[in-house]
Amino acid sequence: MIHKPKTLPTIIDAMNDDALFGPWFKKRWLHGDSWATWKVFLKAGYGLPMSDVELSIYQRHSGRSAAPTKPFKRIYNIKGRRAGGSRIAALIPTYNSVFIKYPELQRGEIGVMPIIASDRAQAGVIFGYVANFFHDVPLLRKMLVSKTKDSLELNNGIRIEVHTCDYRSVRGYTMIGGICDEVSFWPTDERAASPDKEIINAIEKGMASIPSAMLVITTSPYGKVGEAWEGYERNYGKDTDELCWVGDSKSMNPTLRQKTIDRAYEKDPVAASSEYGAQFRSDVAGFLSVEAVAACVVPERYELAPRTERTFYAFCDPSGGSSDSMTLGIAHAEKDVAVLDLLREVIPPFSPEGVVKDFCDTLKRYRCYTVVGDRYAAEWVVEQFQKNGVSYTQSEKVKSDIYLSLLPAVNSGQIELLDSKRLITQLGGLERRTRSGGKDIVDHRSGLHDDLANAAAGALVLCGAGGGAYGWLDWMAGLAKGIFTFPSEPRETSPRDDLRGKRAAMQQEMKLLGVTSSTPQEPPPNPPCEKCKSVTVKIGGAGYRCSQCGHQDPGGLVLTQGETFTRSNLPRR
Repeated sequence: MIHKPKTLPTIIDAMNDDALFGPWFKKRWLHGDSWATWKVFLKAGYGLPMSDVELSIYQRHSGRSAAPTKPFKRIYNIKGRRAGGSRIAALIPTYNSVFIKYPELQRGEIGVMPIIASDRAQAGVIFGYVANFFHDVPLLRKMLVSKTKDSLELNNGIRIEVHTCDYRSVRGYTMIGGICDEVSFWPTDERAASPDKEIINAIEKGMASIPSAMLVITTSPYGKVGEAWEGYERNYGKDTDELCWVGDSKSMNPTLRQKTIDRAYEKDPVAASSEYGAQFRSDVAGFLSVEAVAACVVPERYELAPRTERTFYAFCDPSGGSSDSMTLGIAHAEKDVAVLDLLREVIPPFSPEGVVKDFCDTLKRYRCYTVVGDRYAAEWVVEQFQKNGVSYTQSEKVKSDIYLSLLPAVNSGQIELLDSKRLITQLGGLERRTRSGGKDIVDHRSGLHDDLANAAAGALVLCGAGGGAYGWLDWMAGLAKGIFTFPSEPRETSPRDDLRGKRAAMQQEMKLLGVTSSTPQEPPPNPPCEKCKSVTVKIGGAGYRCSQCGHQDPGGLVLTQGETFTRSNLPRR
């Protein structure tokens, strides 16, 4: 029979107790304590006493010298993958919900411990450990009042639950803390629907009335941007009131095979230093600044109607209809500015054939009978567009090169974007990564999307954004390969077109008369009078009048000197 101790155990005591969490953190046979470094992390977070050996571990991973003497309200845990962080992230909210008292909670008030990740499935990994604790430990199971797929309600007025990665979902609660998992991969752009800062600020405001509340931000490091990076810069190696702990995979989990880590470093040293070395990546940076993108947006312009005097270019980012959106962008050029006219996005699930038909109807309104797109399911896409009277051609530029071509146009303000929040968010969320050999790769961040950004960028680059990425030579090459085609429908004529038409008609008339075109020469002199052979003067049209006898010949047509055709002897057509 398990008796509840008179004095509440520390988190380390609970971690070592076989009647509590011991079975999940026990020593491996013939091995040392593989959780020893994590126990130092927990002692630091809760302000527990340390031995000299533990103090040296703390100093190595925190960059600080003096041991903490009281719990931290905010903790940053920057760790490598496969380090055991998910199990520790489940232990903390379980312990804090059961063994820490919150007298500030009023009768009937629920104290919420949220677990938040990029999506519910990812947060469910930590929540699964928590649910397992309450299922397998008899003492904890007695405290369970109700259980759902995403929440556990305890008899002490505490509820542990999964929340979406949205600052609106954590407002209005009294928080006794929070677990924020893989924060480096949360949206960081201020224009995003829920940037990381807003979510964490919302949790902290919910914690304001609970002095013993603890917020743990745990993540594998990624780019040098966002809340995780700022927390590292602000706290690592500095005596602040927030703890920043940095631990590589092998230090935190000695049981991890070194061969696995070595293989990762051989394959991609930069990525491995982030994945297993717990180092923020120096090769990853934001691609487009928020300010530059915002400066290109025309406020309250959501779509431009087609006009006959414009030539439009279209780019499509296809999808099978199950995961990614299918998008279409149409743009035109005005002098040295590329203008985005239209954006279409169909969010899955959808019927690809139906979407292609709708897109083709839209393309025909803009007199676009050729659309360029990526190589996704090439044959299927080509057939479906061809079936609806539009030619689909694979882009010779890969997505990354299209974005790189767009960059100078955005920074110089030579494009006009539609007022689309999703487009702005996706463009602002693009990242530039440097690969071996110095090649830059531009793509969206893990867990995010760039379907709209890809369609918009493709259309803008097609019509010349970025210094004429598809310039005259590219156009001629594309014309030869069938990438571009001239408009199939007649366009509105201009005065210059009329002049060219008249000139062509005149040349045809001369051809019918048997007169060949030659290099212009000096006009021949007027023919002599037929009666008195005196000098004649031209009287308009093809007629002449004698300056001596007054004889007129209004019907003659002089073509060359000494050769005259009258209306009666003109060649018949």
